[in-house]
Amino acid sequence: MMELKEHVSGQIEAVLKHDKKVASYKLALLRAFCDMSDRDASAVSWLSSGFIGMPVRALAECWLRYYWPLIASPVHIPQSNNDHPGSTRPPAFRTALGHLIQLCQTNYGTDPTVTYSLFILGWKKDNLPVPIVKQLNKTLAIMARTLIDGPVRHAAQGDMFCYDKTRKLVLLEVDLWREFCLSGYWIRDSLLLRWSELCENFAKRSDPTIHRGVVLPLLVQDEDPKREQGLARRLYAEATDLTCVWSDTPLNMSRMDVDHVLPFSLWHNNDLWNLLPSDEKVNNAKRDKIPAPEFLRRRHEIIIDTWRFANQIEPKVFQYEVQRTLGEFHVSRWELDLFQHLSERAAQAIYQRGEEPWQWQG
Repeated sequence: MMELKEHVSGQIEAVLKHDKKVASYKLALLRAFCDMSDRDASAVSWLSSGFIGMPVRALAECWLRYYWPLIASPVHIPQSNNDHPGSTRPPAFRTALGHLIQLCQTNYGTDPTVTYSLFILGWKKDNLPVPIVKQLNKTLAIMARTLIDGPVRHAAQGDMFCYDKTRKLVLLEVDLWREFCLSGYWIRDSLLLRWSELCENFAKRSDPTIHRGVVLPLLVQDEDPKREQGLARRLYAEATDLTCVWSDTPLNMSRMDVDHVLPFSLWHNNDLWNLLPSDEKVNNAKRDKIPAPEFLRRRHEIIIDTWRFANQIEPKVFQYEVQRTLGEFHVSRWELDLFQHLSERAAQAIYQRGEEPWQWQG
């Protein structure tokens, strides 16, 4: 078993260290594997062939999030050896994504974080303007084609991953997938550093002012968590008998905090199912700790009742997020599927990552 683990880790390290990189695409694909294993592991398909399958559309959506800040930057951040201002061979998706960003800036303003957050919220609510929807689909299609024709097809490790055209799945060896599930949190940090270094190398000839210190903040830029919490806060303001999910304390809006059940510092997850109402005193005690699995089981009923309320008030957003997390939204059992996912992520954080377990003792 130890030899197998070392072999698997060596395969990933070989891609990170020794594989020739003329573009950032392979790093972006590996980062998507990390994020899928961390946030959306329940959405993958387990195949009898010894592989797991990830929908290529889901991976392309990861790429959209990664490349958006890089392309939106007022300075040109190159993503390949040939990517420089005026290049005749820029990344295939640069023009399409740039046009999507311009459309969103016209509709939502030019503040980078706000623009992206409002775009994502409109996407979840299914109320994006038609021109943005068309450009979004075009951009995702180009990104899907790029990741298939690039890093998937030219994987240095041979059968490390491949593409199933019939099912539109990127396939990854089960042992490698398990390694991403166990170690993706740390692999991602290495990927981000190497990606920033790669951009610095690409920029040396065209713009030596582009260095890793410029690139790295763009690589970790995400949605505005306060804006996402604002949606949850407005949602819970409509409840008539709101109580803290951890302590049963009756809440009013002045003493309510919106708690990330799985801490934002670890998961960067602003889905409504991960944003639950908490008494401010209880939330301060919890902070970045992880609810212990046995404590989650005791709070099972109120957590699911809160999810049902969120689904009633914001069904499009809630169901979009659950479907992305689980792969499907089963009307008859989504509550049980989602609670199992939450419990598994909490246990993984505590028993595999060594995060501190927590339960309310008040």
